[in-house]
This record gives sequence, C-alpha cells and structure tokens, in this order.
Amino acid sequence: MKKLFLLAALVVASYTASAQTATPTTPEARAKAMTSSMRQHLGLTGAQVVKIEEINLRAIQQMEQARKDLKGDPRKLKTMMDQISNTRLMALKEQMTQPQFLKYQQQREKKMGLSTEPGAAPGGAPGLKSGVYDNSN
Repeated sequence: MKKLFLLAALVVASYTASAQTATPTTPEARAKAMTSSMRQHLGLTGAQVVKIEEINLRAIQQMEQARKDLKGDPRKLKTMMDQISNTRLMALKEQMTQPQFLKYQQQREKKMGLSTEPGAAPGGAPGLKSGVYDNSN
C-alpha cells in the first residue's frame, strides 16, 4: 500500500513538473510563441511578424522588469502594466491592417472578457474603441 501511494505521488509530481516546462520560459520564447499564434490567427505577413515579435518582446521584458521593481506596490504595478499594455496595443495597431486589428481586438475581447460595447476602450487604451479601427490617432 505504501509503495502504491509513493508511486502515485511520484507520478503526480513528475506530471506537474513536465506540465510546467511546456510553457516557454524566456521572454524571447514567449514573444515568439505569442507572435506565432498571432501570425496564424491574423494572417500576418513576414514583415509584420518581425516587427510584431519585437513589440511583443519589448512589452514582455518591460512587464517582467515592472514586476521586479514594483512588487511591493500593487497600485503602481497595475498602473505600469496598463501603460505597457496600452503602448503595445498602439504599436500593434500601427503594424496591422484594419481587418487584422479588428480581428485582433475581437479575439482579445473574447479571451479577456473585455467590454464589447461601442466606445469602450479595451484595457483603458486611449483612442481605441472596442472592435473599431479608429484611424484618427
């Protein structure tokens, strides 16, 4: 009985450890995975992939640094994360076509449970209406 329990615990521990290694751990790997998914879902061109991967990597690195620097101040951390996210969103908007950005926004709203009401800015991004490509910025 003890052996069976020990074996079960070992299997659970090894499964948990292997599940954790499946997720990309470096900022570069996460940016590459994120961009690859975006390429697949949005039909990005080769040139767009290069620029968007740079945007994603920069945002991931900035977020990691903010977590380190502001871990003792949740309010400042949230403000900084929102700022990084909004900056990334504006940079993505500049690199995508109108249909690509619209599709990205719709997928983002669905995934993150963001508001889909007209005029609602996802993530608080200024000048970006939910589901609408606003070319006036």
